This record gives sequence, structure tokens and C-alpha cells, in this order.
Amino acid sequence: MKGLKIQRIKKDITQEQLAQSTGISVRCIRSYEQGKRRPKPETLELLAKYFDCSVQDLL
Repeated sequence: MKGLKIQRIKKDITQEQLAQSTGISVRCIRSYEQGKRRPKPETLELLAKYFDCSVQDLL
């Protein structure tokens, strides 16, 4: 999920800060960004809401 990393960098936050703000573990965020795991639809919605973007922007 390159889009997740792009959105995170645009917002100028670390994986740790994103984890703290969303309740998603750093390990999961790292796995999503590396393409090793894909988040559940509800997690995608949470992230899209957090970044104020569409789910498609995260993918």
C-alpha cells in the first residue's frame, strides 16, 4: 500500500504516531506499507477518515 505511506509522509507523521492516533499497531502499519498484509475494509475506512482521503488514495 504505497498510498498509505504517501499519505503518512504528506501529513509528516511517523508510523508510531499513526499507530498511537488510530490504535493500529506499528507492526500492522509497517506490514501494510510493505505490502505484506492488507488491512480489513473497516481498517481502510478508519485510515481514510484519519487522512481525510478516499480508500483508493491509500491503495
